[in-house]
Amino acid sequence: MSTLKQGIDISKWQGAPDWDKLAAAHKAGRLDFVILRAGYGANTIDPAFAANYAAASARGIPLGAYWYAYWQQAAPAQEAAAFVAAVQGKTLQYGIWYDVEYERSITGLSKAERTDKVLQALAVLAASGRYCGLYASTDMVNNRLDYDRLRAYDVWAAQYGSKCTCKLPYGLWQYSSTGKADGIAGNVDQDRAYKDYPAFVTGALATGHTVSGGGSETAGRPGAGSGSSPAPTPPGTGEPRTTKTQRLGPAPRGELRKRVDRADALGLYVVGTLDIGPMTEGDVSTMAALGASLGLDAKSA
Repeated sequence: MSTLKQGIDISKWQGAPDWDKLAAAHKAGRLDFVILRAGYGANTIDPAFAANYAAASARGIPLGAYWYAYWQQAAPAQEAAAFVAAVQGKTLQYGIWYDVEYERSITGLSKAERTDKVLQALAVLAASGRYCGLYASTDMVNNRLDYDRLRAYDVWAAQYGSKCTCKLPYGLWQYSSTGKADGIAGNVDQDRAYKDYPAFVTGALATGHTVSGGGSETAGRPGAGSGSSPAPTPPGTGEPRTTKTQRLGPAPRGELRKRVDRADALGLYVVGTLDIGPMTEGDVSTMAALGASLGLDAKSA
């Protein structure tokens, strides 16, 4: 039987949910879990966290929690410690997740520095005994982090559309930000879980999962165990995920930059050739230097 579960994630921006309606959806099998924002930054608790946790727990809805990273007033490890304190004593069957997005304090770093800080935060979460992982967009994982260094951890990938192209195995996929849910006014993020988290994230702590299994490649590492699974295939198919590309060009330099930025915002990544020109015979040495700096062979047409 498939372990695919349907859920949502919410914060104070969803206002005051009608938890009786959400509980009815849970009972009817339309809502399997809810992930709550616990807080953000140095130590700010989401104003709705306590009420949402109490209401959902009382109605038997499985929960997870996330913390939004800023890295401005506190180091990542300090933010993670505040997160651990915020969820102290709370039962979270879907684990805890460190949310790394596009704040200037994050994007302004090199890929290596950014990855170092993510790992510093995740180490604190793992040391708490909680089942933990990273929330990030597919673009963040694929292009802005040294993702090979993160394979010990589970991933909650965000990419809106019909498929997820995250290069790391992921247990959760946030596939829409414009979903609807009984009991919530307006739009809500929608998620799919490909692991049966409540089966191995037990009680207030995730015993035996102090380091989260990120997928089949983590077999044999601490925490891999029953929490591991290969990267999921598209819902409703048994085929491996495929990648399709489309060439958008030629176009003026400014327009190309806009298209690349738009692709980043959509969680896509840019592949393929880059045509530079026109060139004259005297430009050959300059083109060769550019190719060498990029690790490419510069060839004239």
